[in-house]
Amino acid sequence: MAGWDDYRRRGRLDPPAAVSDATSTYRISNDAIAGFIDDRCLLNPHMHVISSDLWNSWETWCHANSQRPGTNRMLKAAMETRGIAISRSNGRSRFQGIGLASDQG
Repeated sequence: MAGWDDYRRRGRLDPPAAVSDATSTYRISNDAIAGFIDDRCLLNPHMHVISSDLWNSWETWCHANSQRPGTNRMLKAAMETRGIAISRSNGRSRFQGIGLASDQG
């Protein structure tokens, strides 16, 4: 009943700290991923990049930009939400429609 009284008095419920933290981490990581794509990637439907190569580049970019890289699974999910599909070829995962920009530009 205390929760109901609190809701009626305040007009809202506060999410648990774990939910707030996860939401904050998700938003920060998505902004970081957008920056990573702008800085280090090329979007092109004819390109692909091996998952481990993208992860290594992402991890390096994160450390250089004071970001937490999170997990490989998180990176894959974030790429997929941006419409970048992942496929398997010759036993390796690769992202379709994205490539890594050259360091020698």
